[in-house]
Amino acid sequence: MENKMVTKIFPSFTKSLDAETGIVEAYVSVFGIMDQDDPPDIIELGAFAKTIQERGPAGARKIRVLHQHTWKDVIGMPLALVEHTRDMLPPELLALFPAATGGLFARTQFAMDVQLGRETYALYKMGAMDEWSIGFDYLQSEFVRVDGVEARLNKELKLWEYSPVTWGCNQATVTTAVKQDDRSASTDAVPSIGQGLLTPGTSVRAEPHQEDALTREKRLREIQILEADLAIKSARLRR
Repeated sequence: MENKMVTKIFPSFTKSLDAETGIVEAYVSVFGIMDQDDPPDIIELGAFAKTIQERGPAGARKIRVLHQHTWKDVIGMPLALVEHTRDMLPPELLALFPAATGGLFARTQFAMDVQLGRETYALYKMGAMDEWSIGFDYLQSEFVRVDGVEARLNKELKLWEYSPVTWGCNQATVTTAVKQDDRSASTDAVPSIGQGLLTPGTSVRAEPHQEDALTREKRLREIQILEADLAIKSARLRR
């Protein structure tokens, strides 16, 4: 068991956006798909069941929506978090990734009165950002071999937060649709894209990124270090 929180970009799938209210529906993690870490991780259906019950919107409300995993930058809140089985996944996602066994569905309210929340939502709406990442603790996992590769199969995770991110570690991270949302909709189940949530002209992108995951993570770390250095220098100048 590992106690340190881990942030990872598992396969995800942005489902719909509501331009008036700032509500986004997405699968922030798709189950049954290996990420590109070493060793790769796979999330099992049911891994989030306990953490959602205890910490989710119907529980203690302690799962946050952050900007790029930055703890001080809360940009929204989950209105619903539900594990969906394979038969509830959008057909477009299954067509692209037939090994998917389910997904963590999130209905997220972006903080439209907060500048960073508003800006992040605008980037999703225009397609400049389309991927998600989760921050969690490993609670129960085991190593298995999948297609000759040793992978960590995660049976139970403690979810701390999920974040919009610039780059994902898996080609399953895509944006698919824009729609008008009904804020009174049930949080237990949501309609699939096949029931009319896609707008005309919306495309599905699933091309692999040119950079590998380790390169992207290195670049993000370099950016974070640079930002921290600039903040320190700025604080010194104000003294």
